[in-house]
Amino acid sequence: MERIIGADKIFECTNFTLTKNKATGGYSLVINVKDDVKKACEFLAEELERGDIATDFDSGNSVRLTFSDIINNLDPAIELLDETGVTRSPELGCILKIYPYICNRIRTFMGKDKMFDCEQTDRIVTITNLTVPPEEATSFLEENFGLVRQEKEGVQIKINGIRDITKTEQCKTYNLTFGKTYNLNTPKELLLPQPHSDMRSFRFYDTDHEKICHKTKSMYEILQAIFGEENLSLSTIYTFHHTMQTNSDGFSVKEINLIKSELLRLGFPTVFVPARSIISFDFSTWDELESKYEKIMSLKMFTTTKSPLSRNFKFKVKMVQPAEKTTQYKCRMHEKLTKYDGRLFACKDEDDNYIPIGRLIAKESTPRQIFFDIPRSTNKAQEDDIQLLLDYLAHNKISEVFAVTTEKTENNNGIFSKFFSFINN
Repeated sequence: MERIIGADKIFECTNFTLTKNKATGGYSLVINVKDDVKKACEFLAEELERGDIATDFDSGNSVRLTFSDIINNLDPAIELLDETGVTRSPELGCILKIYPYICNRIRTFMGKDKMFDCEQTDRIVTITNLTVPPEEATSFLEENFGLVRQEKEGVQIKINGIRDITKTEQCKTYNLTFGKTYNLNTPKELLLPQPHSDMRSFRFYDTDHEKICHKTKSMYEILQAIFGEENLSLSTIYTFHHTMQTNSDGFSVKEINLIKSELLRLGFPTVFVPARSIISFDFSTWDELESKYEKIMSLKMFTTTKSPLSRNFKFKVKMVQPAEKTTQYKCRMHEKLTKYDGRLFACKDEDDNYIPIGRLIAKESTPRQIFFDIPRSTNKAQEDDIQLLLDYLAHNKISEVFAVTTEKTENNNGIFSKFFSFINN
């Protein structure tokens, strides 16, 4: 018999497969090698965990992190990697879970008998300019579209007959400025709040009814003096939340085809997967993310549960290796395969005993997958030992394999000794 007197760790593994070798009648053990990128991902996962960021890289060497975690934690950790050159792709992936833009369906359902104006941001629907009692509108939206009335209400002051308050003659005449602070370089005479997205109305929300009334009264008086009372309209804003998770949340064939058509006109690549209700796109900078997201959502054909501009939104980051480094890695692996061709390899069990797994077959191996030949046996005892090996492999993970050195011995230690002796003959 023979025993192992030395072993050198040669390959780190991610997983393995065991297949029947039709040519020899034996078996082939195929291990997937842990390459430089996989090793880098393991290191980065450990570094992120030290920063209380628990995450795992997937099989494609990608991970999902917030933009802040990418800039403040991942990128500094990448700088600690060795000369393998592994880094992250400059393009981050933004994956949006989308839902039908329910306001479109509401408008279509109402037809010419319009009960109110509605608009939508994410899963929040707001209605204004009611022509029916609020209770009737609430009942209509709850029963037909699964919307739930929220306690939050507000007031809208709209300036009729204009398209954009910031581009009116009155804006120049009264030196209006909009926002929270004056422009210190060119002081204005009158500071107004930022107008609503339609650029012709102002909205005020507060849980305190008296505060809303005070804000509205002051603003109404200012706009009345500038634009005239006849050009102003005042309406209550009612807020609803779309919570129904039923088939009504799915896209119709017509909606899917229209979305596909409109996405093609955006001027940048997107991926739309109707079956999963997701849209994804790549970006490199925050400004690019904002621009692309605004263009996508401006279609007003769908909404999303969470904006990618929020602080806790996670983006997909892929770890990559430069082409020249990948070529160098492949060359190193080919040299290893040639050097250890025909050499006996083993793995370790939980007691640190070496378990032979077969001889490396270089001609069948690649830098990603290494083949080990387990020959066929006609001896019943040897077949039993092989079966023990197969059972062990089926129930245990191989994380590393060793090239072993052996010597003759008269002792018969270990359940795989016969098998080991067999594959050395």
